[in-house]
Amino acid sequence: MKILVTGGSGFIGKNLIYLLREKREFEVFGATVEETMDLTNPCSVQSVLEKTKPDFIVHLAALTFVPNNNPITFYLVNTIGTENLLRSIVDLNVAKLGVLCFSTAGIYGIQETKLLSESLTPKPVNHYSMSKHCMEHIVNKYRCFRGITVVRPFNVLGLGQNINFLVPKMVSAFVKKDKTIELGNLDSVRDFISVNDCCDIIYRLISKLIENETINICTGIGYSVYQIFQLLCEISMHQMEIKQNELFVRHDDIPQMIGDPSKLLNVLGNDYRFTSVRAILEEMYKNRLLELSI
Repeated sequence: MKILVTGGSGFIGKNLIYLLREKREFEVFGATVEETMDLTNPCSVQSVLEKTKPDFIVHLAALTFVPNNNPITFYLVNTIGTENLLRSIVDLNVAKLGVLCFSTAGIYGIQETKLLSESLTPKPVNHYSMSKHCMEHIVNKYRCFRGITVVRPFNVLGLGQNINFLVPKMVSAFVKKDKTIELGNLDSVRDFISVNDCCDIIYRLISKLIENETINICTGIGYSVYQIFQLLCEISMHQMEIKQNELFVRHDDIPQMIGDPSKLLNVLGNDYRFTSVRAILEEMYKNRLLELSI
């Protein structure tokens, strides 16, 4: 089976391509790795599809941050880009081509229930999440042509994540034995999942030929920013002072986001074991320690 991964140079994309190639069951192509795919250009999209001739596409490519506060770019890439991809697939009339699209847990927004299940009505609070919600509507339009699965990943953590993200930034501060660290909302709760688990789940969804489903990628367990801080204190055996900075508190911050993994476990099996947050942090800490010692 030939698999095309869009966004193959990103955090999850690199890890996914590595895992799929390691399995040796697939021939894997990474758009933006082997060849650049401009999702905003239908001709570019069609060109990559014609050259790679995939049997399955994992659509990861997306903008998560836009400089200069220009929200239109989110929709051009995340929404219109997905339209261009799916339209090109239909136009090429490729039989039995499976598609898995990455959305985001952020589309849930603020809900009254503790565990966020796929049946909830999305209430996105920022342009990134809104663009992904629109993307899901685009996907629904094309589901009559072929089976498309949407996954909603929660907070993915692991090696290779940009140092500007919160947890890698915290890990780096502990490795450097900083005396203080500036943080925003310490009570913000998130469902953290290992990037290795995330990629393994995608592999299993592809192997099981899951179609026309929307599935959370989550553990069902939440950790606050302060709990992550405490774990890093234990792992590093280093104490650090926290300075809360109001500038780090986003106006659209969602207090708690914990996913309901019931549907996911129905697919994977209830005996599936997620990597613990402590184990993820230990691996990140050891790796960062090694990087800074070289």
